[in-house]
Amino acid sequence: MDVNLTTLALIVVAAGLMAYQLPFLHNWKVAYFSLLQILYLVVMPGFVTVMAFTEMQRILGRPLIESPMLPDRLLANAVILALMFTYGGLAIHAVTKMLSTQEKLRFDTSEVGQMNKFFHLQFSHNLIYGGAAILMLSFSMLELNHLPAGNTYGFWSSVIKGVVLGTSLVIALFIHTRSKDEYAGKWGDFKGLFMMMWAGLVLLLYGVKKLRPDIMEYELLVPAMVSWAILSVLGVVLVVRRVKNGGYVVKWKWKRLVGGNE
Repeated sequence: MDVNLTTLALIVVAAGLMAYQLPFLHNWKVAYFSLLQILYLVVMPGFVTVMAFTEMQRILGRPLIESPMLPDRLLANAVILALMFTYGGLAIHAVTKMLSTQEKLRFDTSEVGQMNKFFHLQFSHNLIYGGAAILMLSFSMLELNHLPAGNTYGFWSSVIKGVVLGTSLVIALFIHTRSKDEYAGKWGDFKGLFMMMWAGLVLLLYGVKKLRPDIMEYELLVPAMVSWAILSVLGVVLVVRRVKNGGYVVKWKWKRLVGGNE
């Protein structure tokens, strides 16, 4: 069965979100692992890795354009590194999440408890989402490096895919900030991710402007730009809200600024 990359991304994100909402996947365990962690650590990564490498080989088999923006070798290495980072984040998240289910460690204020909380809520999630963002950007740039396969993708269907993908990712980030017992992360945990999204969106738009491709002939390009635009707008909204609430404002004192003493 031929499953294109955008459809694969939608299936993975939707399946991951739906599985997270099913209580029995959290409660049924094999050894120390819940069924949800087995799904996240074994089933989904195996499926994604096989499909991603198949798609990469398919793209690399197409004729190369005359003046690619970035070398294929660099982008292919970025795909491999992104897969490694994403899976590393999943593995760290699985272990730290299992430890956080222990009540004594979950709200432990000691260095050990705070370290586990950091790796669980901040480090692992940033590694997962950052790796996925690099993966999508690398595939989009790889597509631009090669002549299209000759298929034409409908504009609105591509936009809808991007909206669904972007909205799903926003929901995943929102879940990170919510917990019944107040054991949750913050939107501020993803500052690096939002900066990566802004930079990636600018790079994609620059590539489209420079190469002037028929974007409807590229399967991932429009969904990637739409989903990244949604996340970039969310990042701007969060920054504006933070500024309105008094954050990110440096209060300079004139005498100190000019070297005087108070």
